[in-house]
Amino acid sequence: MNDLFDKLLIRLLFAFLFCFFLFLYKIAHQFYYQEKRFNFFNRIQMAQHPSQTLFFFSRLMGLSLAFYQIQIHVTAIPSEAILTTFLEMMTLFLLYCLSCLVIESITLYGLGHKEEILRKKNMAYSMYSFSHSISIGMIVAVIFKYSNYSFFNLIFLWPYSLVLYGPINKIFSLLIHPQFKKLIAEKNIPISFSAMGHNLGTTFILIGAFYTIPENQNIEFYLLHVLMNLVLGALIYPIFVFLLGKILKIDEKEHSIYFTPQEENSEDNISLGKGLFEGIYYLSCGLMSSIVTSKINFDALYNFQ
Repeated sequence: MNDLFDKLLIRLLFAFLFCFFLFLYKIAHQFYYQEKRFNFFNRIQMAQHPSQTLFFFSRLMGLSLAFYQIQIHVTAIPSEAILTTFLEMMTLFLLYCLSCLVIESITLYGLGHKEEILRKKNMAYSMYSFSHSISIGMIVAVIFKYSNYSFFNLIFLWPYSLVLYGPINKIFSLLIHPQFKKLIAEKNIPISFSAMGHNLGTTFILIGAFYTIPENQNIEFYLLHVLMNLVLGALIYPIFVFLLGKILKIDEKEHSIYFTPQEENSEDNISLGKGLFEGIYYLSCGLMSSIVTSKINFDALYNFQ
């Protein structure tokens, strides 16, 4: 009985440690974005400020995902486990916050938080930022796992993951929908749904590239292996987009009017439905591409030969 009570106390202690970092992010969020309504002890008015609320809680969700790969090993001296966990969480906290700032400056260049969130209350901007927060949280967790708790490996893996993540998400605004930023600034919800699906889909491809670990690799070979798997995923992804479009018999002319600027008429619901469909469409293609690139193992085939 005493053992169960001790384990409960230790779990509660680590739960408070997690909450401390969430509260720490709230403080950092207020100071960096200068959102007075997110003061230390103020109550968040979710109904009055939906765009700010979505943006803020997406960052908390992403930070929670970044902590997901932490392994806590409690020994006879619990203080050692607490100190180790605190240092790991602080590292992940800093990496996550810096990653959000870097990616936000790359993919949303010209669209500022103060203008879009605080002044315009742009829900489309918040939705697209939501997908970035979730994606960055998953990527930080993955690179932390495969760094094998080595700060040296983490120094290479973290900037490398950002270098890969930034360009693959710029593809959406550069090739798929060149008017992406303009439509986001116009509060176009359908384009945000589509961009979210594409963002999360390509993130799964990137994470799958990190999951495939060759045996007896050094860090240089591992980084090259990740790049090769990402290139393979980039080649397979458009194949799924093309084939799935043929299977579902998507009309290209109808597809092209997904993201016309919204007007207050009955076609808004049609446009919203198409944007939601395209987001799921891109996400499905990304998941299937990730399976093909990361879940097929050829070791048994080559060993047999």
